[in-house]
Amino acid sequence: MKKKFLLFGFALTSVLGASAQTCEVLDATIEPGGKGTITVKFDADVEWDGIETIGVNFKLPEGVSLGDWNDANWGGVIDGAAVPSGNQIWLNNEGFCTLGVMDYQVSFENGNEVTMTFPIVASAEVEEDDYSLAGTEGSMVIGDQLFIEDDNLVNGTLTVGAPTTYDAIVYTATGVSPMQFSNAALVEAYVAAHPNEIVEFASAPAAFAEVYNVVVAGAAKSIILDSRFAYAYAGEAFDAESVSFDYYIGTFASKTGGWNSLAIPFTGEPADAKPFTTADMTSGEYWAKVFTGSNSEGLVFENLDAAQFEANKSYLVAFPGSDYGVNEFASSSITISAANTKVYPAYSEKTPGSPYSMSTVYAGSTPAKAYVLNPAGTMFELKETAEPAAPFTAFASAESGAPVLRSLAILDANQGITSAADAAVASTTVYGEDGEIVIIASEAGVASIVNMNGQVVKANVAYNEGETRVAIAAGAYVVAGQVVIVK
Repeated sequence: MKKKFLLFGFALTSVLGASAQTCEVLDATIEPGGKGTITVKFDADVEWDGIETIGVNFKLPEGVSLGDWNDANWGGVIDGAAVPSGNQIWLNNEGFCTLGVMDYQVSFENGNEVTMTFPIVASAEVEEDDYSLAGTEGSMVIGDQLFIEDDNLVNGTLTVGAPTTYDAIVYTATGVSPMQFSNAALVEAYVAAHPNEIVEFASAPAAFAEVYNVVVAGAAKSIILDSRFAYAYAGEAFDAESVSFDYYIGTFASKTGGWNSLAIPFTGEPADAKPFTTADMTSGEYWAKVFTGSNSEGLVFENLDAAQFEANKSYLVAFPGSDYGVNEFASSSITISAANTKVYPAYSEKTPGSPYSMSTVYAGSTPAKAYVLNPAGTMFELKETAEPAAPFTAFASAESGAPVLRSLAILDANQGITSAADAAVASTTVYGEDGEIVIIASEAGVASIVNMNGQVVKANVAYNEGETRVAIAAGAYVVAGQVVIVK
């Protein structure tokens, strides 16, 4: 039989404003004859000035009482700073606890959070059961003022008895770790402290499934990934209602380099900034290319057909740096997201190519004899030994019988480039401005302007020593082996 006891009755003074305010009682567990705590969390979406006291009224189940007042505490964050703990707390045997802030003038504003923790003690004879931590009937009232409405009271459960634990497999950067969790709050605290680690349960309460990066019975509510941390999930592919991946840019593009390799374990679309694609070469903000093959001199990439990155494919992305003036990419990251999609484990997926293939890497290291993108983002260089891998990247490897080169060039299928020598023109810098392509050269010459589909827009454009400006429509072009953006 389930029993209920009432939990709230507040006493506050000098309340100047009242708006939506959430008060949440967290789940708690206590064993017969043991000690425990009950925690109440306030999301302070209200401005209070000059608070003197906050009170919480408990009517505990028979056999459970308040513990030593020295064990009660409060804390949190106000205006971005930690709240000092232990400011005058009183308890009494009737279950009324008052937190006295005394002369500490506090202004709780949006985004602040305060927690109050109360000690409890159970007798050895207490009846084992689940007790609802319910708010009082009606609304929270301070004097004549409405304080917290029923809809904003989040109730927990006090379990009296041996805590129920649920077995989990946690996929960490260093391996698989079996763990046990007794409530959703502990799971949430764990994943918040361990980015990209996936916690997997065969079965668990519904509250567990609401926590991000948690998989229950082969499905997840929400997955949040970050390119700065290893992703080492090694279970079966699972379905997720939503996935969000924050990609932090390692190298920004200059006129001579700046590619980054990229791989993700799900199929998603950029949520904010879009890349140039074959379907749209005018409104993109960065370059993104997918590996399609290789030849005797390097790896061949081509433009994306649409603004979408597919699971476990090898990509190159480049974000215009300061060399590109007004076209410099404004952020340090992009977000790729998806809804109702499949999330794959962190195995290395190989995209075949002859004589060189590419593979994804999400954690750990690249193998010996792998070709890894160099820091300048200009080519893939051979590494004789295994090397630590940046998460969510890709590397190349030679197929059997392929020549072992010291480096592999980045070749562009859309530009018709078939060798590294075709990719650059010495002593020539090209960049885009509003309605113009600017060519700065050490000597006069001739160059054609090619769009990103490989079509010649202006053939044999003569440029002089120094600066030459060419009027042209907005878009992305290749001039003298360099990609430029004109707006």
